[in-house]
Amino acid sequence: MIIIIDRGLSPGPPGGFGTSDRLSIGFFIGFKFKSFYCHCTEYNEIYSFCSSELETSVGGLSTQLTKLEKRVVDAEGRIGATEEKAATHGRAISFLLQQEAELMERCEDLQNRARRQNLRLYQIPEGTEGRDMVAFIKKLLPTVLPSLPLKEDDIRIDQNDPPRSILVGFADYTVKEQILRQAWTQGQVKMGDRQIYFDNDYSPELQRKRAQVRYVIKELKQKNVKAKCLYPARLRMMVGSVEKTFQTLMEAAPALQKMNIQIRVDERDKLQSELTRRRWERQDNAEGKMRTCCRRRTAGFSSLETADRHDEVSLIIQSEMNICE
Repeated sequence: MIIIIDRGLSPGPPGGFGTSDRLSIGFFIGFKFKSFYCHCTEYNEIYSFCSSELETSVGGLSTQLTKLEKRVVDAEGRIGATEEKAATHGRAISFLLQQEAELMERCEDLQNRARRQNLRLYQIPEGTEGRDMVAFIKKLLPTVLPSLPLKEDDIRIDQNDPPRSILVGFADYTVKEQILRQAWTQGQVKMGDRQIYFDNDYSPELQRKRAQVRYVIKELKQKNVKAKCLYPARLRMMVGSVEKTFQTLMEAAPALQKMNIQIRVDERDKLQSELTRRRWERQDNAEGKMRTCCRRRTAGFSSLETADRHDEVSLIIQSEMNICE
């Protein structure tokens, strides 16, 4: 603060100031106002500059935030679409795996039905058939079993050390059943001093499954538990005092583990068993929902949830194909 002191001025009378005093005070006040005005102008310029800089910065930040917001919205949209597509693909894959398991089961059934007229003979020594298999079979069966009409259908050649099995095809399925039943009834069928065995001609996959069941039956018999193998590869065993039938070894696993019997099951069989279990659970849930909705007697059908699963997944697959195109 600047104070101007005029030595020429003398204090006025007690009643007021003199003319010189009033001029000095007016000059002082004017100078202060002028100085204040200059400062205000300077402050206004600084404020204007800072405001313009802030507006520019805020404008840039606003633009960047707008772009980021747009990118976030786009990313959320893409993530949502990806999650929806992943869920759709999961349903489609589950359906296709279920269909593949069902088709595999049907193929196995058809393959085994096509082999129903075939019969396999095991443990017949190599070379005894000579060069004529048909003549050998026609001579063999009347010797070891009652005479029945036969014809050769197929011969499988293998260079393994054990004797090769002989595949015999019959024109009539009942003839094969008569031979097999009589062989099983007779118990021991011998060719010379060698025991031979008769069995159905199963597909390789079914033979593998039945071999697993036979292994479990062997372990159960060592523990004095009655068990047997049912067609196609089911296990019937005594659980306590109750006889139970298990469709697969996976289903029998808890009961077998209590007896300290470890089962050898492929990963594919585990997956197929899991899919079958889930399929039955979905069917039970759908039936339960339908019964509940029927009891409520609702006017609409939206809560029934009985849409055809096959049509839904077919539409999903078709839409995915259209997208890929």
